[in-house]
Amino acid sequence: MSEYPSNALQNAVEAADDAVYITDRTGTIVYVNEAVGRITGYSREALLGSTPQLFSSGLTSREYYGRMWGALLAGDVWREAITNRNARGELYECTQSITPLTDGDGSVTGFIAIQRDMTAQSSVQYEMRRARSEIERALEEKEMLLRELSHRTKNDLELLRSMLSLQSHEVESEEAREVLFAATERIAVMSRIYRLFHERATGKGLSLRPFLDGLATHWRETFFGNSVRFSMDTADAVVPERILVAVGLLTNELITNAAKYSRSGAVGADEGVPAESENAIEERTDDGSSVPSAVHVEVQLPASGTIQLTVTDNGPGFPAGILDRSHRRLGLQMVEALAQQYNGSLSLRNIDGGAGDSSGAQAVVILRKEW
Repeated sequence: MSEYPSNALQNAVEAADDAVYITDRTGTIVYVNEAVGRITGYSREALLGSTPQLFSSGLTSREYYGRMWGALLAGDVWREAITNRNARGELYECTQSITPLTDGDGSVTGFIAIQRDMTAQSSVQYEMRRARSEIERALEEKEMLLRELSHRTKNDLELLRSMLSLQSHEVESEEAREVLFAATERIAVMSRIYRLFHERATGKGLSLRPFLDGLATHWRETFFGNSVRFSMDTADAVVPERILVAVGLLTNELITNAAKYSRSGAVGADEGVPAESENAIEERTDDGSSVPSAVHVEVQLPASGTIQLTVTDNGPGFPAGILDRSHRRLGLQMVEALAQQYNGSLSLRNIDGGAGDSSGAQAVVILRKEW
């Protein structure tokens, strides 16, 4: 031992948590510290005079040992993770570094190896990998279930919409037909909302702007066509499904109200009718030329957890009974009720065109709900 660690240095090596052992040039162990016995389970007497082959797990290839000895005899340090086997026959994971010891001429006379037991860390990593695998599998199963539920929901909504559409042809009352038409459109929008959500959801929610852009195509085709200038200006944020559903339904209701006067784009009416309605009002200037009807939707995010939806048109404005709430029918009642569910509000106003005339109407819905 005189040529190997002694005194203070030897005491430090003995107290180390990592296993430290020294071999001669042939690989025979000539020194071990306390940690070698603790990690491997072999006594000091059993280790001295043996070789590190005593720790072999049988899992390491002959090629590995060939590369290792080639590097060590060339004077290079060898660092690698390896699986060993202890005296009880149990496998343990460790990282090791082996450094050649040389004499004054630079000839290799032996080797010092330092091993750190990584079994506990490896076990934690294994459990983390296993848990991650289980989570990924659960997410895949959840995604499959959501796809199936989405498919069934869409089919059920389409079936209900078809039944209401058929029913609308059986009733004689024009008012009843309009109510059924509005109901079928609400169902159609809900179906599109869930389809868009499923196609574009990120797991945390859905981006507001592309979601409403997807619905805008339906609104243009259903209510306005080429006769009304329909535009949208939408702020963007990732919001939960329940907020998307609310914004989609609210926007649909207010646009449906605008379509009541169809090509005039008046928000002031209540139940929806197709764009070909005979009730269409064509705005004209003083010289008799027609004024292009327009409906504009704006979605803003004025504060955290707050969405402001504004629908503006250049139609004849809200009737007095709508503004004072004395003659509001189902559509606007639904809008107000849904807004209140999200700690919000609905406000209606006519846009002053001068000389006491209205030059349009504006409906503003504010939702306040942290997400």
